[in-house]
Amino acid sequence: MYNYAVARSNYLRRKVINIPLPSEKLAEFIGILYGDGGLTRYQVKVTFNKIDKAYAGFVVRLIKKLFSISASVNYRKIENTGNVVISSKNVVELLKQHGIKEGDKTKWNKAPNWVWQNKLYQTAHLRGLMDTDGCVYHHKYRVNGKLYSFVKIAFTSYSILLRKTIFHMLNNLNFSPKLYGNRVYLYKRAEVDRYFKEIGTNNPRYLERYKRFSTAS
Repeated sequence: MYNYAVARSNYLRRKVINIPLPSEKLAEFIGILYGDGGLTRYQVKVTFNKIDKAYAGFVVRLIKKLFSISASVNYRKIENTGNVVISSKNVVELLKQHGIKEGDKTKWNKAPNWVWQNKLYQTAHLRGLMDTDGCVYHHKYRVNGKLYSFVKIAFTSYSILLRKTIFHMLNNLNFSPKLYGNRVYLYKRAEVDRYFKEIGTNNPRYLERYKRFSTAS
């Protein structure tokens, strides 16, 4: 269980960072890490696609608000990807207090208990997860020659625990997710609309796709 008092006493001995209490912002950042993040001994990294530079900027600002520390952004031109990097052992150890581990994400624990105890925190955590490892897509198909077109949401993960986390949180928020293989889906148009209204997104590309596909549906 996360202990704020112990964490604060430990980290004040080193380079000063802000020690955030459980909040929507922290829940969202932890969701981002579960989606596209990772820990090493001294760094926290969030990987992003080149086309998500605007979202990377949001992540940098979120880190500053949470920890009062500046993150760097590194680009890998050949791979068309980049990393938002926090170089701080204090932040690494703080995140470990919330159950995040170094190495393989499939071995990470479920979301912190405090996230599950508050629906606003679950909403923020889901937003972080979906903004990194989710997708908004246009589903088209024909039945008896008639073309049907719908905007839908999917989340892909090879971690059974992470898929179950997404599934149960969506259920807790009164959505009707479907779990198939390595993906969790929101199929119903009304629920996709409600997702963007109630949970929302901080990834401009996802919002643009939702608006464009909604118009085409």
